[in-house]
Amino acid sequence: MLSDPLQPDPPPSPDARTAPRNRPAPHESPPEERILAIVSDLLAGSRISGTAAALGIGVRVLRPPFDGGIESAIEKAPLPALRAALIDMTLPDDVPLVAIRRLAALLPGLTIVAYCPHVLTERMEAARTAGATRVLPRSAFSKRLPELLAELSGG
Repeated sequence: MLSDPLQPDPPPSPDARTAPRNRPAPHESPPEERILAIVSDLLAGSRISGTAAALGIGVRVLRPPFDGGIESAIEKAPLPALRAALIDMTLPDDVPLVAIRRLAALLPGLTIVAYCPHVLTERMEAARTAGATRVLPRSAFSKRLPELLAELSGG
């Protein structure tokens, strides 16, 4: 039997094919935040947090404006649980370098991955000098994001 074209279709019933995947059920806790991402804009933050959520990996995303500065924002992050940090080197001024130095001082041995467009060679070198463990061109970072998140989270 055909549905009446003048009546709205009933909402689809949720089933295994349409239910969100890898997201905690309402009664479950979200995954522990093991990766800190300091990004320049909403789009970058959404890309990282969306990929992490799909993989069931906990990520804390920080983006400007930073209340009290980047150092204060870092202090509010879940520091004891962190395994890695992702730093967007296109953040303004010396914000990314301050973040790298602060994280390296607070958590020796933390894996710090810095990324930016490949043409910003001075920024890439500055990240290495500041203490970044790895420095990637943004294209490689974006392409490898799922694998990188899984690796850095210990998964």
